[in-house]
Amino acid sequence: MLRKLSKEISECYRLAEQARAWAEEAADPRTPRDLLLVERSWLILAQSYEHSEAVTLFTNTRRRANGR
Repeated sequence: MLRKLSKEISECYRLAEQARAWAEEAADPRTPRDLLLVERSWLILAQSYEHSEAVTLFTNTRRRANGR
């Protein structure tokens, strides 16, 4: 499961970076604002996955320490 989350996290950061690049290249002055919101959403999702991964690692470590 953790490997899958790590792939998801990487993909979120890649998509955030792509949205930022598109925002910087946009011709319409309204477009960058929308694309920066997309970037922010991808970053929030990546952080959520990172938090979930950290909780899973902590839980698994505690279970092993307790002999479960």
